[in-house]
This record gives sequence, structure tokens and C-alpha cells, in this order.
Amino acid sequence: MIVVSDTSPIHYLVLTEHVEMLPVLYGTVVIPQAVYEELTHSACPEPVRTWALGRPSFGEKRANALNDPPPA
Repeated sequence: MIVVSDTSPIHYLVLTEHVEMLPVLYGTVVIPQAVYEELTHSACPEPVRTWALGRPSFGEKRANALNDPPPA
């Protein structure tokens, strides 16, 4: 299953050290460009920025999450 996420679930799962639940529950998590920018913003806590910049393989960043096909 693929899920599109906004900022809050990822933000708080990273901070509570439970972000690894996402691939277990959903497989692939699509991260829209706007969400990526929020997660990497300087006002965001360091653990969240670090996670977003080193996004694991289950986190798939897309410019437009609803219309862009997955990368080949």
C-alpha cells in the first residue's frame, strides 16, 4: 500500500522514535515536495531535519504526490 503523508505524522513519529512503523503499516510513504520543505526547514527540530535529509528507502519524495508517477 502507498500512503501520502503530511508533515505532522512524520514529524512526531521521528521525535517519538517510532517512524519505522510507517513502512510496516504502509510500505511506501509518498512525501510531497511541500512536506519535504517543511521537514527540512531550519525551524524544525534537528532529528526531524536529519531524518528528512537522509530519508530511508520507504520515503518517496515527489513534486506532486497525487499526479506524479513513481520514479523509474
